[in-house]
Amino acid sequence: MQFSIDYIQKSIAALGDLLFSKYQMLEKKGQIKEAMIGYESIFDSKKYPKRTKAEAAYAISALSLEQNKSK
Repeated sequence: MQFSIDYIQKSIAALGDLLFSKYQMLEKKGQIKEAMIGYESIFDSKKYPKRTKAEAAYAISALSLEQNKSK
């Protein structure tokens, strides 16, 4: 069975969105360090689309500001 590139890219984007949701749940539970590590892993990965990476970058920035650790 062969999958199209479009199908694979959409699947990877969906997986990135699921991971992002998981890290948002960690953040809401107060597990900030774990959430930050997760967001950074999405941002650093070359697999995920730019939109998902941008959302992760925004989440990292927001958490950093909340934690008063902005650079």
